[in-house]
Amino acid sequence: HPAASGQELPPEITADEWDDLVGELVRGIGLQTAFSAKGTGGVVEITARDPKPLAGGKFLIYASPVLVHGPIDAPEVLSFSDTVRGDPGTLKGIYIALAGFSDEALSAARDASATVELIDARKLLELVRDQMPARFAELRRYRGFAELV
Repeated sequence: HPAASGQELPPEITADEWDDLVGELVRGIGLQTAFSAKGTGGVVEITARDPKPLAGGKFLIYASPVLVHGPIDAPEVLSFSDTVRGDPGTLKGIYIALAGFSDEALSAARDASATVELIDARKLLELVRDQMPARFAELRRYRGFAELV
């Protein structure tokens, strides 16, 4: 544990930086934001559209930078899946969690009633490296990302 050895923990990403990062990533992968809201703890909820003819459609994105509660568990993933299923015209849900997901949550996503993709810090860092290379080094200084080096 770094704090026990006298080293300072890396800073947590701020709510505004998280909001900017998620919004930029959504645009970077070719989606258009139709609606965006910020919740408690920096959580970002986005309704996005893929404008491509035939293949496009609506996506719900839930992105949480919260680390303090630990990995996301199955009930949260299943609740998100129900939201995706209940939203007419939605093709897929994307749940981004800096804290990652429990094994039960990963299993729940596979068996969910709607298509839900789970993105943990490692996968998010890969997406940022591929889509927004200029932000990659900056992200690695934050808690949740710094440990992945």
